[in-house]
Amino acid sequence: MGKADGQCFTLIELLAVITLIALLVGILLPSLRTLRLAAYQAVSLANIRSVGTAGASYQADNKGSLPVVPTGVPVPATINA
Repeated sequence: MGKADGQCFTLIELLAVITLIALLVGILLPSLRTLRLAAYQAVSLANIRSVGTAGASYQADNKGSLPVVPTGVPVPATINA
């Protein structure tokens, strides 16, 4: 098993394989970014849903009122709608 048997890779074949792998990686990286963004959006949607469910549960337990988060802005006692 040596060079005389023709079982070795030539430099051109090795460079072709490396180029092909680099090309495939270049094609896959943008799609991986898209998948990561989709996963982030799914997690964000689940978090928003949890906040909404918590608010609805709080309203059910507290006569329809929502929790007030202090923001430094005065909240009117009554709202005339």
